[in-house]
Amino acid sequence: MRFKRFMNSFCLALALMSLFLFSHAVSAQELKTVRFAYSAISTSYLPLWIGTEAKISQAYGIRPEMIYISGGSTIMQALVSGEIEVAYSGGLAATSVAASGAKVKGVFGMHNVLPYRFFIRKELRGKVKGPEGLKGLKGAVSRRGSESEVAFLQILKKAGLSDRDMTILQVGGSGERLAALQSGAVDVIGLVPPVDLTTEKLGFPILLDLGRENIPWVHTVVAMNQDWMRQQPALAEAVVKSAIEATYFGVKNKDFTKKVLAKYARIKDDDVQEYGYEVFARLYARDFLPSEKGFEATVEMLAPRQPAAAKLTSSDLVDSSIVKKLAQSGFVAEMKRKYGVKD
Repeated sequence: MRFKRFMNSFCLALALMSLFLFSHAVSAQELKTVRFAYSAISTSYLPLWIGTEAKISQAYGIRPEMIYISGGSTIMQALVSGEIEVAYSGGLAATSVAASGAKVKGVFGMHNVLPYRFFIRKELRGKVKGPEGLKGLKGAVSRRGSESEVAFLQILKKAGLSDRDMTILQVGGSGERLAALQSGAVDVIGLVPPVDLTTEKLGFPILLDLGRENIPWVHTVVAMNQDWMRQQPALAEAVVKSAIEATYFGVKNKDFTKKVLAKYARIKDDDVQEYGYEVFARLYARDFLPSEKGFEATVEMLAPRQPAAAKLTSSDLVDSSIVKKLAQSGFVAEMKRKYGVKD
């Protein structure tokens, strides 16, 4: 066991050293600043965090500036306005701004399911036994139009209900939603890994695990403004390369990934860190492509509220050219071999 730990540490040291040498090689050229934003504290944003902490982004000539912006709708507004260049967010928000005429597309897929688990107040244990029991209750989301609201709409649809059958409040990020549940301000919340395990360990009853329903969706996508992609094609490609390598690096180096998760999600519990790593390694999109079926589902969900969305096709929402180019060139296979990752 001690030898195995030594070898794991040795291999991690070698990987970090190689990344350092590579980044030193590109240090002669000026790193270009790219402003990234992410919309939630979730394991699906690990490639961004790992890429920064392991200096992978820097190795590809990127100086990352990371910004946390709660809610997918707000983060997309920042992308459209040019406040940021790259958004890690949900597919519904990207579809919404595209329906408004914005030149925003998903270029890299991370999670193509909705890994939400729903929790109810402890006082409701045994009283609310399924999605149909949501009628008349108060739920919390980050913002209207966000992925957290989408998750609610999915379980309401499953029960034959709509958002008119319950009160949905805009509360904020996962921490604020958990606080609202603890205080009794709301009756039910939906959370993604790893915060959902923290909530379970606090004793809140699980109403439904939406992730096990395997509903096609775009939970996390890397979105870019098409104008920026045309102006900075090499930089856009470097962003995707960094995300791919960071994903494989994170899968290979569990201890490093857990430390990154602890830092950004502020999680000290080793069980929750372990769970977060497991979900990340299990759910990442193996082909890194944004899900076209998932985006079609976002159109269906959005069209009743935003009729212009009904006219959108997958080609209006997805630009998979960079990922496909990197797959065809052998880059993806090369990274997979480098880190010894097997599907």
